[in-house]
Amino acid sequence: MVTLITPTTGHQRLKAAIRSVQQQSHSDFRHIVVIDGEPRRAAAEAIMAETNFQGQVMVLPEITGAGGFNGHLIYLTVPYLVKSEFVALLDEDNTLEPDHLSQLHALCERHRLDWAYSLRNVFVEGGESMRDDCQSLGLWPVYAGCYHHIDTSCYFVRREILKKATDVWDRPFQEGVRCPDQTFCGWLMHHYPRGFTSGEYSMNYSLGSEETLAMVGNHDRMDFFRRGNAIQAQIYRYFPWRYTEPADDIPYGNMGITCRDPELRLKMRAVLQAASAGARPSTAPIDS
Repeated sequence: MVTLITPTTGHQRLKAAIRSVQQQSHSDFRHIVVIDGEPRRAAAEAIMAETNFQGQVMVLPEITGAGGFNGHLIYLTVPYLVKSEFVALLDEDNTLEPDHLSQLHALCERHRLDWAYSLRNVFVEGGESMRDDCQSLGLWPVYAGCYHHIDTSCYFVRREILKKATDVWDRPFQEGVRCPDQTFCGWLMHHYPRGFTSGEYSMNYSLGSEETLAMVGNHDRMDFFRRGNAIQAQIYRYFPWRYTEPADDIPYGNMGITCRDPELRLKMRAVLQAASAGARPSTAPIDS
């Protein structure tokens, strides 16, 4: 059994998230929507009625997502309230491809993994979309900064492990501090290294609408991925997160190809220095 958790504020994007879950090919799962505070109940329930939502609903008495916490406290507590073997997470503004849960569940069962994650597509609502080959890569480091990151909605984790990450999720977004999903990624890699990626871009991450991005003066969010993907094509011979398979006896995940690899770290540094000096990133791969 898999429990999929979605915190909601009653945003209209919840409708697309629920419908993407309703299309999942995996049969043994339940979807729990957690309404973050009684004041948001009416809006969330109206959206769920439109989608003929057949999952389970929790309503929190108070809003917990203020002050930079978003849905973190919900992701922290709900695993204690269910008894499924696995837990998956889905923010209300994202969607899943139909095989998302089945692919991740099969990967964990086939290789006896403690956790797994999908890759993601990024998109601007009503605009451009592309694969993310530079940020949410898990075992492979982010191109800018040499740290590890997995988007919250890409995670698929054994419940007993998720229950042990209380201190990781109990923190808000803060300027200059690793966000909870990045921190959780590092925590998993260190304490529970038996994890891997499906290699499938089965989660769709919304960067927001063109109107919203214009209002906050952030027109270039998609350009971050254009530039990053081009730089990654120089760092790696190919994008190994798409094709690499875990060994049956994974002793430590795939740590040999993370930023702990000194040759890769030097290559990343050289490419980033060239880019910062004004050299235009090439889309042609080079040997790793």
